[in-house]
Amino acid sequence: MKDFMKIGEISDLFGLNKQTLHYYDKVGLFRPAHIEENGYRAYTFEQCYELASICNMRYLGYSIKQIKKILEKQNMEISLRAMETQKSIIDEKIKKLLVVKEAINRKMIFVEKESRKIDLGKTYIKEFPERYYIPIGKEELLYKDEAFYYNPTIVFYENMKRMDFGAYLENEKEVSLYSKETLKIIPKGEYLCGYHKGDYKNITDTVKKMIAQNKQFKFKNWSVHFNIIDQFIEIKSSEFITQIQIPIIEKQMKTKR
Repeated sequence: MKDFMKIGEISDLFGLNKQTLHYYDKVGLFRPAHIEENGYRAYTFEQCYELASICNMRYLGYSIKQIKKILEKQNMEISLRAMETQKSIIDEKIKKLLVVKEAINRKMIFVEKESRKIDLGKTYIKEFPERYYIPIGKEELLYKDEAFYYNPTIVFYENMKRMDFGAYLENEKEVSLYSKETLKIIPKGEYLCGYHKGDYKNITDTVKKMIAQNKQFKFKNWSVHFNIIDQFIEIKSSEFITQIQIPIIEKQMKTKR
């Protein structure tokens, strides 16, 4: 057995790239036992045990700072305590990842289901029960809220002006994940439904057109818009699809002559 191994040999042995070993040396985590006259780093075989310990801790998710602290005073008690702490951190990460996974799954189901219903140019009447959403607020608050990224986005317009944003919860299972006191309701009732294709600059023109084509109804002064195909699904804004829902007050009665 050789007295020393070059950096390439030890990087191959552990499946690490040389830059990682250079970095470990720089931060004082794992240094070569010997620097040759030509500047080449050389490691003893006994150092493999130390590097294996470091690789194991990196695999378990420890930071470089944590590893350095542990290696300074490593014994069974310190190692077990560190493992218990790391296990708790991993448990929290798993919980969050499961929430994210479920949110991704819900959004996929929503997009796939709603995209099958799209019929551009057609309007129809549909009665909805009360529906829940997570209030986000104005557009400037949108990008800081995780709900915007994990749930279908809805936008409320009032008097043809864009108002507040929300994250739609499609079913009771989704609603049950939140306290109902923190949620808001889309009122139940009959809605005139239709679709807008393209970006959101002229979406109110589609709202006006839908109302004009259905003069037999009286409508409230607001509408709710469901983003089905948006920037998370399609890069071209010209391909965005939004479902528009306008609440109906009542059917207009024709004047008798």
